[in-house]
Amino acid sequence: MKRFFTLLMALCLCVISPLTAFAAEVETLPAAETLYVQNEITPASARALTYNQVWIDAGKYSNGSFTVENPHTFIFTTTNGTLKIESNNPNAQVHIVVHDGINVILNRTLGPGDGEVYFSSQSNSAQYAVSYFVYSTNNTNGIRVNCWLY
Repeated sequence: MKRFFTLLMALCLCVISPLTAFAAEVETLPAAETLYVQNEITPASARALTYNQVWIDAGKYSNGSFTVENPHTFIFTTTNGTLKIESNNPNAQVHIVVHDGINVILNRTLGPGDGEVYFSSQSNSAQYAVSYFVYSTNNTNGIRVNCWLY
């Protein structure tokens, strides 16, 4: 009975020990500090950042999608994201759907006046897809759809 109990406790410790590493607080470096790597100066960052964008020509009522690599594919991690629509046409409107292949994370119509729109997800998918459909544009100004994951 003692051997069974000892074996059971050892298995529990093996399973629970890695989880405590995720509970530890991440120490961030001040923004002014830099890392020197191979004679290059790189700003220090506590989180990885990925980015992708698409340019839509003026007068195009188009749809499509692009992908952004997920920098946090481990279980129990949260990926934060920012979307921004840029255009010199203040009336431009683009419907955006962000999904990880299974779950819809954001489903919203955005324009340049909306500024940055933030979202978060605990998906461990390798990529997020950003699908877009242009609702309103004009013949002189194009539209840029930006997406950052961090």
